[in-house]
Amino acid sequence: MNPDYGETRFDKQLFRKRVEDALKTLHTDCIDVVQHLHRTVSKDIVYHKEGNPERLAGFSEVTEELLETFEQLKQEGKVKYLASFPMTTAYAKKVVNSGKYQALAGYYNPIETEMASLFPEMKQQGMGYIAIRPLLAGLLTDKRANRDQLPEDSSLRDHSWDDAYQLFDKVKEVVPASEISWESFAIKFCLADPTVTTTVMGLNNPAQVEAAVKAANGVYPDAELVQQVWNTIAKHRKERNTWPPY
Repeated sequence: MNPDYGETRFDKQLFRKRVEDALKTLHTDCIDVVQHLHRTVSKDIVYHKEGNPERLAGFSEVTEELLETFEQLKQEGKVKYLASFPMTTAYAKKVVNSGKYQALAGYYNPIETEMASLFPEMKQQGMGYIAIRPLLAGLLTDKRANRDQLPEDSSLRDHSWDDAYQLFDKVKEVVPASEISWESFAIKFCLADPTVTTTVMGLNNPAQVEAAVKAANGVYPDAELVQQVWNTIAKHRKERNTWPPY
């Protein structure tokens, strides 16, 4: 349930309407997981490097109103679990510390590992993590692993992706040579930590679907390798808000 930028307050009626509309669209009586995204005046504020102060300041009020409406819908048998898409780690910490949500949904892959710092506390609370864009816009694939071989018009050649590719080079130094593809490794990496309950990715054809399912059902990297990747990214990552929108 994602409000538009410019909507500064939580709208109970709009939230209920969107749930009701989703039930009709999905032809179901109940939605298992409802994701809420607390937006604000502008995208610049949402991704503010200091931790989106406006969103943080309004967290308690928005959460109280959200939970009141969500509990009503839950009592009506229309929803089950509430997830937050926090956008930044500062907001994610608020969500986890509140104890009011059952899950977080956010970016997570071998390059975007910021949210992993919250996994231990999430485990204690029984929260799940929904890993979005495990392939990072297709960057974490064999087809795009070598930037020099990308087509001249590829969006990943843009300088805004320089930091991501620099981090990818560091990951390549840590991950041992393997017969599996980078896309398979990225999916396995996401699912290696039990806090991650599922992944959300864009797939374009049946072959990609089959490959993703195969990777998800296979053997995952061990905890030591996952930790090495986390440490490597933490050491070399520059301060950022998010990768370029696409």
